[in-house]
Amino acid sequence: SGAAGGSPGAADVSANIPPVLINEALTHTDLPQVDTIEIFNPTDGAVDIRGWYLTDDRRLPLKARIPDELQFNMGPGAYAVINETRFRDNPGTVNNASLPGFALSAAGEGVYLFSSDAAGALTGYSQGYEFGAAANGVSFGRYVSSDGQVHFVAQSPTSLGGPNSGPTVGPVVISEIF
Repeated sequence: SGAAGGSPGAADVSANIPPVLINEALTHTDLPQVDTIEIFNPTDGAVDIRGWYLTDDRRLPLKARIPDELQFNMGPGAYAVINETRFRDNPGTVNNASLPGFALSAAGEGVYLFSSDAAGALTGYSQGYEFGAAANGVSFGRYVSSDGQVHFVAQSPTSLGGPNSGPTVGPVVISEIF
């Protein structure tokens, strides 16, 4: 819920928040590549995500604030790409104490997006994924399988800034048929 204590018997205030998605994450890099998160606006309207939060820990949503100076007023179907220097060096705050920002772990963890208002208060929408260990330079991407299930899987190839290329598959070896 977008309200402290929920909103029993009333419409939830987060109902009007556009469902922006973490779409891809590059988590294991060597320079000149850096960890990168791609956000996708699947709606028919523009969405301004400046001031929203990114984190690698669902329990600590305020780790990194998307800076106001970034032009993240995303049009319909638009992608926003944020690299590690932005989510590592733009920490959020808790009880007036600055949080450290974060970097994504090549060994696996999570990546989450949280909505907020202009004052930085959480407004109830969050979305993200857990992921496992990654090969160097291989990103994880949002993939909807034929049964409608959403998965966050290794991509082939990395497609930051555009539609996902699809999951890495194979090699598959059939070793026996009965």
